[in-house]
Amino acid sequence: MKFLQSKKIAVILIIILTITSLAGVLIPQEAQNKGAYDLWTTTYPFLVPVVTFLGLHKVFGTPWFLILVLVFLINLAACTWGQINRLFRLWYGLRQNGQPLSKRFWAIFGNCFFHVGLVIIVMGGLLTLGYKMGGYVEIAEGETFVEKHENYLAITEGLFFNEDHLGFQVMLNKQTRYFKENGQLDYVTSRITVSDNGREIVFPKVERGQPITYRGITFYHFRSGFAPYITIKDSGGQALLEGYALFNSMWHNKKGEYSMDLAIAGTDLLLKAKFYPNATSQYGMMVSKSSQALNPVIQAAVMKKGKLVGRIQFKPGQDAVIEGMTIGMGDIRYWTGYEVSRDPGAGVIFTGFLVSLGGIVISFTFKSRGREEEDYGHRITA
Repeated sequence: MKFLQSKKIAVILIIILTITSLAGVLIPQEAQNKGAYDLWTTTYPFLVPVVTFLGLHKVFGTPWFLILVLVFLINLAACTWGQINRLFRLWYGLRQNGQPLSKRFWAIFGNCFFHVGLVIIVMGGLLTLGYKMGGYVEIAEGETFVEKHENYLAITEGLFFNEDHLGFQVMLNKQTRYFKENGQLDYVTSRITVSDNGREIVFPKVERGQPITYRGITFYHFRSGFAPYITIKDSGGQALLEGYALFNSMWHNKKGEYSMDLAIAGTDLLLKAKFYPNATSQYGMMVSKSSQALNPVIQAAVMKKGKLVGRIQFKPGQDAVIEGMTIGMGDIRYWTGYEVSRDPGAGVIFTGFLVSLGGIVISFTFKSRGREEEDYGHRITA
């Protein structure tokens, strides 16, 4: 038991966990942001073999990191149990001597309470590491997302999550945009419907700071953009691409443009497209006067095997023709991107935080410096 209560082991474990956690912050985690990880591997190719071998590109989901946290929990629980035993001996000694519970006793009680909270927090952390699921999804108005692994654009799953997806459906009914007086976007709300085994639940307002939770899965509004309907047809009128294209928001872009790369099936062509919701020309360049879709225009650089073959511009009712293809734009909808989280450890961690906070309050309220209490033959010093 004394070995498990070793403070040296606790310090070593804390140092190792801190270093590995820092590595997980500095090295982009592949499952969370594959694009950022790919860029990192290109920038630091000499570190890739070591990072891959140690699993630092997915550090919080590796078995060895989970084992480290488990060992730390055992050490912390053993130390806490030792403090509780010491507190009990003090209480027993005071009762035997007919003495009231002193400030000293309550200060030690608060310290024990604090450490119990830490144990609960680490237990919650283990639950999160083992069973948490986090993902990202984008849904256009009128379209439905089915809660399954393959439908997420990015997803991370705990070591023991075991593909425990719930399979319910989320439909984005309508996105409402609110604008400032200058025409720039102020904030966005969404109305969504969740369908599950014939049951439908309507959430009339989802926005930043106001997520929704269904069956333990929480949807957070993250970003939004335009989804114009794009059609690309070959010279014979056969559709090569048809559907709503979700143009990415470009934050802090003074030109007010939205970007997207469109690969054309059956060809070597790629459209590097930019969408301007309220297009106008300024100093010879296309810009958007506002975030409202009043005069939508798409400009695109047409690439073939990495080389530029031409530039086109089109808008509703005005198609563009290049390389024997006709490219047009139909109606314009909006899309919303949601960060999705299922974390069974979050409530446990919050509970542990409250317990620890209570322990701190008790300890500092009754703290008595420089005093000692007799503990049935043992002396205890704060």
